[in-house]
This record gives sequence, structure tokens and C-alpha cells, in this order.
Amino acid sequence: MEFSLRRFVTAKFLMFLSSLTPAVSGEASDAQRFSTTDDSANPFGPLLARNRATDLGGVQAVCGGADTATRGDARWETYPLKLEFTGPGDAYLSFAHVSLTDLKGQGVLSVRCPGAWLLLGLPAGEYKALVGTPGAMDQTIGFVVPPTGQKTLVVRFPAANTGR
Repeated sequence: MEFSLRRFVTAKFLMFLSSLTPAVSGEASDAQRFSTTDDSANPFGPLLARNRATDLGGVQAVCGGADTATRGDARWETYPLKLEFTGPGDAYLSFAHVSLTDLKGQGVLSVRCPGAWLLLGLPAGEYKALVGTPGAMDQTIGFVVPPTGQKTLVVRFPAANTGR
């Protein structure tokens, strides 16, 4: 079990590193290749590109970073739900996966986010989410998306292995 977790974390880290490197000879980077919803082979859903709105079956989603320029972008304030992923000492975590259902248990979306927060353009209502990040146990959270404004939920993984 530990070996497979190590392979999973290593693969995610390598994907992250390759997304930082510009593509060579016109090839797409991993972030570009895995930023569409056709990543159906992964049980956690598609890997979103950072800071780019993506339609996930009628729900707009944006995966963002924690840098000051990204946080201050007024475009992100229009999304009704913001999930932030933190670890020990409230340090931001990345590569979270989120599976969302409505109160009837119907799947709304599943997605992977390489950034520290995920914005979702959900309609007002009650939802449940299974949220996880490498090196920590998954958590189930319930929440209500308001009819106006933005709700921010901080999902804390106090025992996450941040590599520090």
C-alpha cells in the first residue's frame, strides 16, 4: 500500500513539474493534455489547468493557486463556492481531488485540482463532497451554496504529508 501511494505521489509531482516546463517542438505540456474533461480513465476525474475556467457538465470550475496576483483576480469572486485545501500549519496543499454529489446522492462532478483552491459555479443548494489530497485521508463534507455571494470552505488536512 505504501509503495503504491509513493508511486502515485511521485507521478503527480512529475506531472506538476512537466506542466511548469514549456512544451518542446509544438508538443502540449501535461497540464494542457490533462486539462480537458476527456480524462475519463482517472477515477477522480479530469485534471484542471490552473487559472482557466472549464465547463464540467454545465458547472464552471477553476483551479487556482495561492499567489497574490491570482487571489486578487476579480473574476474569481463571481463563483458561488470556493474550496481551499490546507495542511499542517494552514499551508496550502495542491493536487486535491473532489467528488461532488447533490442531496439525492446524484453525482455532480469529479475533478482534480493542481492548485490550492477550487472555484465552482454551482447553483444554490445543499451538496456533499468527498475531498482528498496525496498523503492524507479523504474527508466528506456537507455544505450549502448560497443564492448570492461566495461561500469559502477551507478543507484542512492536518496530518497531510507536505514533504517538509
